[in-house]
Amino acid sequence: MRPILLLHTSLLFLPAAGLHASTLIWMDDFSRSANPLTYDYTSNASNDYTVAGTSGIVPTLASNTLALADNAGTQFAQNVLADQFAPFTLAPGDTVVVTLDVNISSFIATNAASTFRLSILNGNPVNGSGVLTVGWGYGNIDTNDAGSELFFYSSNTAGGTPTITQAIGWTNGGTNAASAATGFDFGDYNSGAAASNDTAPVGSATPSAYRIAMNFIQGSTAAGGTVTNLTTSQSASFSNTLGGAFDWTNSNTDGLQILTGLGGTGTFNVDNITVSHVPEPSAPLLASLALLGLTRRRR
Repeated sequence: MRPILLLHTSLLFLPAAGLHASTLIWMDDFSRSANPLTYDYTSNASNDYTVAGTSGIVPTLASNTLALADNAGTQFAQNVLADQFAPFTLAPGDTVVVTLDVNISSFIATNAASTFRLSILNGNPVNGSGVLTVGWGYGNIDTNDAGSELFFYSSNTAGGTPTITQAIGWTNGGTNAASAATGFDFGDYNSGAAASNDTAPVGSATPSAYRIAMNFIQGSTAAGGTVTNLTTSQSASFSNTLGGAFDWTNSNTDGLQILTGLGGTGTFNVDNITVSHVPEPSAPLLASLALLGLTRRRR
């Protein structure tokens, strides 16, 4: 019986993408030559990008990426709302996957809550209202020293000050100890030199691009994902419990939001934004796979 139980249990953890192919419902790889904020993927009449709150940044295209350059008085704040996506209908249990690549070559914020971040909107497109946010910031998460460390974080509160419990790729090994996973130690935050704060891991002189992947299940409060160094493939995972069930429709109150800091400076390059839909594997399909596995095991 033990082999059968192990086989049956493993089937429960097969990724949905392995049972149903994902469908791309929106993307932007910034491969065009002009007009970075008037790109219309779905052939709708209006622009895919809308201003979220106050946005004083006019982005540029550089090497097929969206280049964002903050100064002390501006902020990039843009929404991509779900009514701009290709038409979709989510059933309970379906998965939505949102990805974005980011490279940060310089960064300073006047406070730790004012940082680069990608937020997911769920029923409210107001600036800073994301149901889940993955960002880049700093904080004193290693209390063995008095300085603040740079790190990726995930939070259910957009625009909050990141903490050790939200840090991606870091573990709290004791009362006064914290350590970073390989590829996720970016050194200490330098409040006096923006060029010292970037996504180059300690030991590397060149800022790396990192892929943020966020996964949501329709009708569920479970959410999570990964952040991956696209040069070395080093990856760290995160998980969150949402304050309410994820519920996306093809409306102008759902979607995603890209924000840079407000009152700071920085240079951020964004690329390959995608939104995909993965249907939940049906119960008959799972039962068929389980039966097939048991049959092969008996043979």
